[in-house]
Amino acid sequence: MDCVTCLANQEGRETITAQEYCRGCRRAAGMDDVGGGVIPLGTHWMVNHYSNQKERFLGWLVVQPNQHRTRMSELTVEELREFGIIAQRIEDALVTTYNASHVDDMIEIVYLVRLGESTLGERAEWHLHWHLVPRTSSVKHKCEGWDILKCRERGLKPAPSRSEIEELMNRLRHTMKVKRTSS
Repeated sequence: MDCVTCLANQEGRETITAQEYCRGCRRAAGMDDVGGGVIPLGTHWMVNHYSNQKERFLGWLVVQPNQHRTRMSELTVEELREFGIIAQRIEDALVTTYNASHVDDMIEIVYLVRLGESTLGERAEWHLHWHLVPRTSSVKHKCEGWDILKCRERGLKPAPSRSEIEELMNRLRHTMKVKRTSS
């Protein structure tokens, strides 16, 4: 990873903060507008809908820590413990919420994938994150495993509108809140 101070010096400044450089840090600080907003998960985590407009499809989420981390070995014991709980909660909420309104194309499996490169043609922003990518019945045997990331490219999933993303994220917020209080 490039030195943040070196990047700042290229811009004629002494230092640059992680929040200015890192998309994950900007989202945690409420500085990055992302369709559907960010949902806080527990004390250490957040989730948002995937924002790459060329690749995303409805239900593709990104989970990341609130603090800047670049490797799993940097996570605290508390963050690691909470990750398992929130991964289970968000997967359950996504399947419940999505399937309730898409009975003709239900989620059959949710892939949890950690990738570290930017696919946007920009400098990679190395805030640790995981993609939760739903595979629905309509793409079974057509786009599975690693190929799930190519659904849009292959014309198998449409691009979601901002309002569809916002509606899904609002339903996720509600579902997670209800399930949390009933557990």
